[in-house]
Amino acid sequence: MTAPPRERRGRDIVVAQDTSELVWEVAIPGERIWTCWQGRPLGGLLLHAAVALEIGTGALLGLVDARVWNRDKGAVTPRRSRATEDKESQRWLDTTAHASEVLAAANSITVVSDRESDFYEHFARRPTNTHLIVRACQNRKIKDPEDADALLFTFTDDLPETDRYSVKIPAAPGRKARTAELALRFSPVKLCKPLHGAAPNLPDSIT
Repeated sequence: MTAPPRERRGRDIVVAQDTSELVWEVAIPGERIWTCWQGRPLGGLLLHAAVALEIGTGALLGLVDARVWNRDKGAVTPRRSRATEDKESQRWLDTTAHASEVLAAANSITVVSDRESDFYEHFARRPTNTHLIVRACQNRKIKDPEDADALLFTFTDDLPETDRYSVKIPAAPGRKARTAELALRFSPVKLCKPLHGAAPNLPDSIT
């Protein structure tokens, strides 16, 4: 499902993608849709959507992509024995690829996604006209000439702090308002291909 964003030529665009739960109770006797999310049974569907926003103005440009599905196939084979295209993880790759196509006239495209999208193939198959910002979940092995056992989190923690920001987090149900301190550190790194779960045709490392 796609609604082409408004004129995007020459713009710097952020595409935010994430998965949400659509949960409801169907009133008709005997008619009920069930799905399971994070181990919990839910009555509803899953929605993976991506929206485009302009950097600088924050203007909402439109819907880039949306996919709706239900987990109705019962038990599946173990995750590591399935290719990415046979997993729900494929949605991160497909949405990123679609954003690179429909926003090809933009000056820059940056796709932002949460930690569930932190898997090697997502980085290895990144379209050349698209940048990724991914919330890290895996403490990945990296290539470091000074440390054969270097890991991503330790490496970044040891980087010099470039800047620091304060961000006000508003109150929400069960959460008080607070101010978060964010430290900015950055450096190129070369990620090593994981021993398990990565397709055999992927490169041994990616920058």
